[in-house]
Amino acid sequence: MREEREIAGIALFFTAGVAAGQAFASSCGPADSRLHVAAGMSVIATAALLTATALCSRKAGMNAARDMLILASVLTGGFFCSTSDALHGPVPLATVSRLAKNFSDIVRSHSEAFSGLVSGIPYGDHESAAVIRALITGSQKDISPEVRDAFRDSGASHILALSGMHLALIYAIMLKILAPIGNGPAARKIRSVLIIISSGYYTLLTGASSSLVRAFLFIALKETAAILGRETKAMGTFSTALMIQLAVAPANICSAGFQLSYLAVAGISLLHPVTKEWYPGPATPMKRIWDAASLTISCQIFTAPAVWLHFGTFPKYFLITNLIAVPLSNCIMTAAVITVLLASAGCCPEMLALACGKATGLLCSILEAISTLP
Repeated sequence: MREEREIAGIALFFTAGVAAGQAFASSCGPADSRLHVAAGMSVIATAALLTATALCSRKAGMNAARDMLILASVLTGGFFCSTSDALHGPVPLATVSRLAKNFSDIVRSHSEAFSGLVSGIPYGDHESAAVIRALITGSQKDISPEVRDAFRDSGASHILALSGMHLALIYAIMLKILAPIGNGPAARKIRSVLIIISSGYYTLLTGASSSLVRAFLFIALKETAAILGRETKAMGTFSTALMIQLAVAPANICSAGFQLSYLAVAGISLLHPVTKEWYPGPATPMKRIWDAASLTISCQIFTAPAVWLHFGTFPKYFLITNLIAVPLSNCIMTAAVITVLLASAGCCPEMLALACGKATGLLCSILEAISTLP
């Protein structure tokens, strides 16, 4: 528990440094001068924090001094990482740039092939097919404005946007597919490596949105720990993934998808364990309904401020929507993924594809009805 709190504290200070760096970069002058000013500000901040460390060490001893020094370094590192990225951009290394371009071209060609495979499956009517493509590939270009509005107004927009929920479902399917490998030490390591590679590949194929990258980092950290024979803690994984993602792409901190993704996970990790115990007892149907409701409530409480800040609205019927739409969309996605896997093997089950289309049409009708409620 203490180690989790320490990692969470480091992540909090690093995030604060990144946020300060982004705010500073957006308020300064020309890029060249801004970079020098940012570097100077980092030095000043470091000096001020080290001075505070020295003063604290006289009163509270070396442990407090050490902790403040670590937090000062993390805060300054986040600030300078953020300003350097915003003002100067990545270091232009020709070899790295060339390799990155070649890799990007390969991923793009595979992504186009994947989208073509999904588009070629006969799901039935055009609207249902468009929603299923969004659920699988993240592409929403073919969805009509009316259906898009129904998802938004009912509070189900997160279902269309690829996120941790989608990758978690892919992860569960991968666990089932790889179960025959066995449970020996070598088999578990092979399974973990295959899951990391598959999850990363799917993340790249579907555009690597910030919320999907967050989910991939969670899976990668969990499975890497399993390979090394170490145990993971929820908040430790959360904090480590947060720092990695911000260190690689500090501008993500301004993204609504990034903020909502991490806030939702924070609600699940911190509040949901408390709220689900408000209805104690065995796993009865009512208990399961309450667990699902408390999960939704926990997410909404943590994400509500960011939703209001970015969109100026809040879905009134989010609880009804999520209790109905999330289980139904999970069933649709599971069947759709199985259909895509079979289609890639040259065997496209038309009946299963049509069933996906009918279930998707039902989902859209339910969300349209909820969106029209007063």
